[in-house]
Amino acid sequence: MVASDHRTYVYVGLAGEGDYIGEGGIVRRGDGEEQWRDISKGLPENAQVRGLAIRPDDPKIVFAGTDTGVYRSKDRGDTWEALNDTTSGHEVWSLAIHPDNPNVILAGYEPCSISRSEDGGDTWKVMDTSQVVYPHITTYMPPTGKRVIGMAFDPSNTKDIYAAVEVGGLLASRDGGESWVSVIDGPYIKNNTLDLHQVEVSAAAPGTVHI
Repeated sequence: MVASDHRTYVYVGLAGEGDYIGEGGIVRRGDGEEQWRDISKGLPENAQVRGLAIRPDDPKIVFAGTDTGVYRSKDRGDTWEALNDTTSGHEVWSLAIHPDNPNVILAGYEPCSISRSEDGGDTWKVMDTSQVVYPHITTYMPPTGKRVIGMAFDPSNTKDIYAAVEVGGLLASRDGGESWVSVIDGPYIKNNTLDLHQVEVSAAAPGTVHI
């Protein structure tokens, strides 16, 4: 994740999984710096950081999705505060910031759920995923799905949002995140799980979704 306001900073979240969980946290490197700096102070010990997002209108503000919830820094990661993201104890796997209104932030979790903040992270609301019917080809962790591993707004119509679910297909919202449905169900080339790890929406070709 890269941020720039006269100076460029690169942020990297550290995480593992299962038997391969090692040292977690976040490191940062700025222009002209020869080494990465550990900026994990204020995060839980050995925090597994799988989601990062930078506020585009104020790149000093950084959000981190950890295995215990969402954290926010207002000083490029020098200090962190825990946010009440309503799903305490669930692992955060993805974060997305509204391209036109950076006060709107989405967080994706394991097991599959999505929360939204409309005030820059101060308060959060769990979105409705009760209408999601996962593709018949997917059998992992029914009926909740595994985890939301990537999210993207459509820059040409920000009411449309997409969420990639690991071994769970693709979800979409047409109302800014209030409700979600599955939008990828057959026919399939192979009888295997729909293992999505990212989703992007084209700014040049409105409505074009890449998974």
